[in-house]
Amino acid sequence: MQAVSTSINLGGVSHLNFAFAKPFEPLSPFLKKIEIENAEHSKENFSHYKVIKQTSKLDDQFWSDVVASEYPVLVVGPTYPNEDISSITELAKILNAPILIEVGSNVPNSKYSITAFDGFLRNTEIRENLKPDLILRFGAEPISKAISNYLLAYKECKQIRFITKNHFKDETLSSTNGIAIDGSLEIPEISGSTDKNWLKNWRDYQKNYLSFKEKELFPSSPLTDGYVFKSLTPLIPEDSFIMTSNSFPVRDLSLFGEYGSREVFVNRGAAGIDGITSTAFGISISKRKTGVLFIGDIAFLHDTNALLNAHKILDTLIIVVLNNGGGTIFRMLPINDYKKKYTEYFETPHSVTISALCRAYKIQHSLIFKHEQLVKYFTSMLKQPSVHVLECMTDPDNSMTLRNQFWGYSETEK
Repeated sequence: MQAVSTSINLGGVSHLNFAFAKPFEPLSPFLKKIEIENAEHSKENFSHYKVIKQTSKLDDQFWSDVVASEYPVLVVGPTYPNEDISSITELAKILNAPILIEVGSNVPNSKYSITAFDGFLRNTEIRENLKPDLILRFGAEPISKAISNYLLAYKECKQIRFITKNHFKDETLSSTNGIAIDGSLEIPEISGSTDKNWLKNWRDYQKNYLSFKEKELFPSSPLTDGYVFKSLTPLIPEDSFIMTSNSFPVRDLSLFGEYGSREVFVNRGAAGIDGITSTAFGISISKRKTGVLFIGDIAFLHDTNALLNAHKILDTLIIVVLNNGGGTIFRMLPINDYKKKYTEYFETPHSVTISALCRAYKIQHSLIFKHEQLVKYFTSMLKQPSVHVLECMTDPDNSMTLRNQFWGYSETEK
């Protein structure tokens, strides 16, 4: 459906890539489940989905639907660097509605911004208490599993997908309309019908979760990935940029960190780990301001050639390497039960000495084992223009336990 629509609207051929679904391994129960889902999809009628090519001025019917909503939600995924997002906060203000801001959306922080949803929105009871009647979607596809599940849970409510840069994608197939918009929305003189407690409810859940996070995320030995994000992100100057690698770093920033109004970049693409450091270098050279890159050890090793350009960095760029001994994101999948194959082909542990690698490129390196070293070394690096590598030796088992604890958050734990 999406491929046909893209071909019609843009002209030309659509190229379909059939990626492996999660989980990767072809277990019999999973295959049976997919066969049933495919049979159900084949009966669906997607004729209700239409992409409307618009200027920034929408018709009266659109705004009538918007102002009639009592429980509207704005969802903003990662956006393009030059994408016009100036009207999103204005629309939220008029509707008095929450904006679910994902890492990389770069929507300005405001009282409408909700950023801790990856912790509390996974809870089905909380999610049901935050049931929408209208979802307005902006930016790229969601990174957060909590957001994807939210969109899927309420497929029956009106979901409008705003499309920019000819980027038509809807992984959840939950949108009822797609609107190709050029520039910012022209919002007429309107006022919403939003329930007076709607935004407050979202903010209360966020506040309770943040209190839980502050209480439960404490120094530990050995270090956890979550504690690194919790400790370092508040120290990053407001006028700096943050870059996160794919896999766990982009998710951990949302779950454990604080990014506020800082400019955040993600290199989603096919969600791979190639070229992450190169992207951060390019941003640093272009932006000419302090930057912090959070990256896993495998992603860092995948792009060591980027370090050849370290001498071109004139501002502070701190590369926080979360060395947890391999690609631990695959621990979320059932393949983790098959330890021998999992370790060799998925987690892929390595024996590289990153400090020696940094010496070869004449890059400053600090090795962190204890939480008391973390802030001390990080703050000193912020004052020194050049590339610095802060290698944090984190424990993969404790880090995974902590994620599961936060993903399983409920109001009884606040």
